[in-house]
Amino acid sequence: MISIREISKKTGVSTATVSRALDPRYSHKVRASTRARVLSFCDEKNYRPSVTGRSFVTGKTFKVGMIFGSITTDLGNPLCGLFMRGVCSVLQQHNYAPVILHATEESGLETSVSDFLRSNVADAYIIGSIMITDKVYCAIRNCGCPVVATDSEQFDNSRISLINRHSVPAYREVWRQIPERWRNATAFVANQASTSQYKLNAICAAAPTAEKPPFIPLDFPFTEFCFDRHSARVAAEKRLSELTRYRLLWCGSDLTALGIADALSAAGIVPGRDIFLVGHDNVEGIDSFRGIPFLSTIDTRWEERGRLSAQVALEQIESWAPCRIDLPSIYIPRQSFPNPLAFHEIDHKQTGGEE
Repeated sequence: MISIREISKKTGVSTATVSRALDPRYSHKVRASTRARVLSFCDEKNYRPSVTGRSFVTGKTFKVGMIFGSITTDLGNPLCGLFMRGVCSVLQQHNYAPVILHATEESGLETSVSDFLRSNVADAYIIGSIMITDKVYCAIRNCGCPVVATDSEQFDNSRISLINRHSVPAYREVWRQIPERWRNATAFVANQASTSQYKLNAICAAAPTAEKPPFIPLDFPFTEFCFDRHSARVAAEKRLSELTRYRLLWCGSDLTALGIADALSAAGIVPGRDIFLVGHDNVEGIDSFRGIPFLSTIDTRWEERGRLSAQVALEQIESWAPCRIDLPSIYIPRQSFPNPLAFHEIDHKQTGGEE
């Protein structure tokens, strides 16, 4: 195998320059023409620096572990894919590799996660806050590696860096679009999951006064993301008489909202005209979506959260100083929830011009 010294001799630059040219973290410090010459020679010789060799010299693995608990569910979710794309884009720019770690139920989820944290398989870890129990938190405090948790309100930041989606400003924007006379005609609809109550609490916290929309829980026949739209339709059809009492259905996810829209349409009720819908996640904003986006939604910026999680993990590897970052969500209005002027015109027509 060719060495750095040989590359230096053949390209006429110092070994330090060769090293910087081949390292994405420092390549910007090398003149473009010089880097091109080094890379061209390395391509000719089919050479890139050995991660194993760098690990031996530096004592680092040059890996960041991503710990999953429900890997089939998580990896079947394109929103998780956006998060991972954000993570990978940052890590690869810095010559790091993501490592997927599956915490299994066989040995106990807490034990499995704790074992990963103690294993030194990576220089830092990214983990969902739902997996951080008291036992796991104790392992984090003692593992000696930085840990980045996503969407957590329950831990101090003495050992964990927190990347939170901050949805309250976006929720406030939705509330501003709701006519005051519709406040009592708004309901929150979601599947029966712990995250649903968390979202409802945040929606209530963002309300202009003391509004608390009633919660209509839906019983989904499937738990996987890819079936959520179908599950929401099936569940909504069973509770259609209850759902149609309301003017606005604020939904726990986009697929829940779209499934409800399917159920309404099948019953001859026009979503975005007869009943209005707001979703959560912006699935119609995914780059593989083909069509005209319909659903008003809260964009929680999955890919940006992935990039931010990776950036923080790398920073913590170099200098451990746990931090907390709140990433604001964005409200995106679309056809399913028109603007206030449209509301006024609709109500005006329905009441025959009376106020």
